[in-house]
Parts: sequence; C-alpha cells; structure tokens
Amino acid sequence: MAKKQSSYAPNMGLIAGEAKVAASEAGLTNIGQSFAAGAASVFGAIKQANAERDAKMEAYESEIGGILEYNQFEDPKNKQVIKGFLNTQRDEFIRLSKIYDKTNDREVKDKMEEIKFSLVNLNDQIKVFNQDKIDYRTASDENQLASLKTYDRTGDDFFTTAFTNNAAFSIDEMGDINFGINNNSYKYKDKAGKWQSKNNIDESNLLKIYGDSYKEGGKGNAFNSGNVRRGLYNSFKNTGNSALQVFVTTDLTSDESSLSFEEQFASGELSKEMYAGFTAKKDGTYDTDWMFENKNGDVLRNKVSDYFTKVVEDGHGQGRADNYKPNPVSETNNKNIDAKNLFAFTSDTGGDSKAGVSAFTEIKYSDKVARRNSLINLEPVTGSHYVYEYDKGNNIWSAYTKDKNPRELVRKMDGAEVGSIEGLLSTQDKSYSFFNKTTEEQEKEKSDIPPIAGGVSLKDMRDSSESEIITNLYETFDPNLFDKFNVKVQYNDYNDENVLLIYKKGENPTNGKRYTVGDRATINTAKQITLDFKDYLLNNPLDNR
Repeated sequence: MAKKQSSYAPNMGLIAGEAKVAASEAGLTNIGQSFAAGAASVFGAIKQANAERDAKMEAYESEIGGILEYNQFEDPKNKQVIKGFLNTQRDEFIRLSKIYDKTNDREVKDKMEEIKFSLVNLNDQIKVFNQDKIDYRTASDENQLASLKTYDRTGDDFFTTAFTNNAAFSIDEMGDINFGINNNSYKYKDKAGKWQSKNNIDESNLLKIYGDSYKEGGKGNAFNSGNVRRGLYNSFKNTGNSALQVFVTTDLTSDESSLSFEEQFASGELSKEMYAGFTAKKDGTYDTDWMFENKNGDVLRNKVSDYFTKVVEDGHGQGRADNYKPNPVSETNNKNIDAKNLFAFTSDTGGDSKAGVSAFTEIKYSDKVARRNSLINLEPVTGSHYVYEYDKGNNIWSAYTKDKNPRELVRKMDGAEVGSIEGLLSTQDKSYSFFNKTTEEQEKEKSDIPPIAGGVSLKDMRDSSESEIITNLYETFDPNLFDKFNVKVQYNDYNDENVLLIYKKGENPTNGKRYTVGDRATINTAKQITLDFKDYLLNNPLDNR
C-alpha cells in the first residue's frame, strides 16, 4: 500500500517484519508443486485480505489527518504531552477500527468519531494558541498590553504564565488543551484571545477632540461642552464596555504618573459630584471594582464622559491662553477694555440735548475707559454730566444729578443714551446700541434667578457639563438628600438629551424622578426639582408654599 507520511503512519518496523515472514513463507514453493499451488491459493487470499485491510486503514487514517501545528510548540515538555496524546489516540483508533471492521458496531464507530474529533479539535486549538501567543508577545513588546485588571481578575496572570511555559500543560480526552496554574485548572478554549490590548480608538478620539478644542480656544471661539460630551459618549458606546474598561485603566500621559481615570476616581480627589451614589472607605478612597462589571457600563460611560469633557474644556482654555490674540474690532461686551486708541488722549462728551446740557471737552482718556467699562458691566457710572445706576429688574438706567444734595432723578434711559451723553462710543463700537442689553442677555440674567427662592435656577440645570449640574445641586440641597437618594445625570442617546435621575438608594431608577436638563431644561424644570425636594433645601425652606 502507499505509505502515509504523517504521525498516524502504520508501524513500519512491524510491517517490514511481516513482509519478511511472507517472503520466507513464499520460499516454501520449492518443496513441492502441490504445496506451492495450495500455498499460492491460501496466501493469495491473505494478500487480498491484507490489501483490503490496508486500504481501509489508510482511509480511516486519512479521515483523521495529522497534527500539523505540533512542531510549532517551543517547549519540549509540551511537545511530549502532545506526542503521547497523539500516540494513544492513534493506537486506540486502530484497535477500534479493527473491531468495527468485523462487527459494524455503532458504538465502536461513535468512539472512533470521538477520537477523530479530539484530534481535529486539538489541532485547531494548537493553531489558535500559537497565533494568540505571537499576538500577545507582540503587544507586550510594543507596550500595548492593557491592565491585567481588565481581563484577568484571578491573580494567576493566565496568559503570561501559559505563554512562557510556566503552567502545567495537559490534554483531555476531547482534545482540549488545559493549563494548571496555582492549583487552578483552565481550559484554553475558554480563555483564548480574551486578553486585552490598549484602547487606541478611544485614546485617539480623545486626543483629536482635545486637539480640536485647543485650536478652537486659540481662535477665541466658545467651548461647546454639549458637542464634546456627545462625541466622547458616542465613542465610548461604539467601542463597548470591554474597551471602556481598558480606557479607564490607561495612563493617558504615558509617564507612569498614575493618571488613569480609575486611579484618580479611587483617590477620592475628583470633584464631589463624581462620587454621588458612592461611599468612601475609611481612608477616604473609593472602590473601583464596579467599573469592571458590564451591568455598570452606562454609569461608567457617563462618569468618564463628564470627566473628560472637563479635561477637554481645560485644553480649550489653555489654547486660548497660549494662542488667542483678541481682535479689538470684534471684542464684545461684558469684557473690560483697556486697549489703547479706544479714544483720543482727550475727547468730548455728547451732552444731553433733551435737558439742554452742552457737551464737555477734553475728557481724559482714562476716565472714558473706566466709564465705558462700568457701563458695559452694568456697574454704577460716575460720568461728566450725571451719575447713572442700573435697575436690573427693569433693565433700565437712572440718571441722577451730580451737583445737588440730595441728588435728583433726571430721567430713566437705556444704555445707549448713557453712552451718547457721556461720549463713550469708542473706535471699536459700531453704534451706541452696543450698550443696550439684548433679549438673549436678559433671558440669561433671568435664568440666573431661581424661580422659587432658595431653589435651583434654570442656569443651574443648563450648566455646561453634567458634573456641574450635580455640583449645583450639592450647593442647593442638604447632604442628607445625597445620602438617601442616588443623583445622577445620564445621556439619553435615543432622544438626544440629558436626563437627571433622582431615586432612593436600593430602589429601581424607574421609581424615582426624571427631569430633562441641559440645553432642553426650562424654568419649570428648575421649579419642579425645587418643589419635589423642598424638604432638603439649604436655604429658605418651603413650608407650605
């Protein structure tokens, strides 16, 4: 028969011996013609039977196949284990095949199929193991292995131990590779490929967002916290919980300075809203095991999104500090101006034609700059002609006489008229309307005032990040509220909105209160939160209001 070149080849020494015996027996033909004829008849049948057997065995062994990856194992001890398993299974297969050839017993056939499966299974696992080991070593060499905490919580460091030949290697009857480490047994098929490399996708995305924000700050553009947080949250969501767990254990400074999010959270030194719903240990630190449970994925995603939104905001501010050079022509109000050439060294006022007051001349540059800044910032203005005070409630200025005691009200006017009378239009202002408050600014001022005294304001609920919203609540309500309730802000990507959840500890969040916050918050939002938790207000409690 054709001899197979594989680990399953028949015992060639035994076959050679049988051939010699057959040749010797064939030599007996010189004893006599009759015997020779009989022998030829007998041995012809034997040869035919042998040929049929050999053909069947070759077919069986062809079905099994060889352990192609066997020689790629580096450790001689492991190779010997594989070789021993291979020989045992081969011998058993041959034994069973002989029985099946005679009996056609189905149970025997099933056992043969199990042996075939065990060999194929082992071959597949060896292939995976060899590639897994190469990938792991490459990641280690390139400093791309994630923290052990993200993929090995046993303390056995399975992959390093297995891949460095420091684990007890064995193969079970089904061809599964097993490793024994510290009296623990692991099936390789349950562990294969489950180590983690660093999360370069989220790291790259964060660095891009940070870099873009730094550039925007350098251009003098406003920081858009909503867009930044949304971009971060979606990135963390798209890469999944495992990648997020890797991300929070990564020191993004790459200088071993313990600046991973996990370490900073554990330190207890982040802003207090980060710890809403968590209890510190006796030493003031916080447990982080919850971060590595998939059921807490969305909680972690929101925490990390809030934290790095603030990091990016700091980058925006740094970009502004490093690179922004204000254009005096485009500078808006609410900014104190001390640049040169706003006015001439001395210049005139406008006078008050309605009261018959003539313009004054040669007003000092410094006086005009100071008056202009006061007018912009809604502070009292001591002008050349009058003293002006701003009535915030009615958004109007009152002009009073300077030289009479008690002073008298001249009349009420808007900011544009104040600027005109005092001659405060500078070289960078297009018109006196610059000094009037816009409707948008009035609404902003209105949002600063709580709709119910002592409660939260609309601005509190519309703050630039979710963490700041929680901080505003801490500044409004008694700590007992946060001891009894979980208070957190979550992003609802379906409705593209931020939701404030306040629910009793130990209860389902669906049993608590939900409020839309962020850009979509309204005055009624602030009012309802105050009313719902009025018993916990720090100031001006609402008794029966």
